Amino acid sequence: MKVWPVKQSPLLRQPEHFIARNELQALIEKVTDNLVNIQDETGAFLLRLDDGRGH
Repeated sequence: MKVWPVKQSPLLRQPEHFIARNELQALIEKVTDNLVNIQDETGAFLLRLDDGRGH
């Protein structure tokens, strides 16, 4: 299938993306990895819960 660019109409033209798909996927993976593997060595961000968890 041949696709013709539509430059004269902002409504019909394909949107331009500021980041490539593979770069976005890499950033999502990096953020997810950072959130899953976060470590609080000092306990500065330790939450004390009412049911006793966090002690």
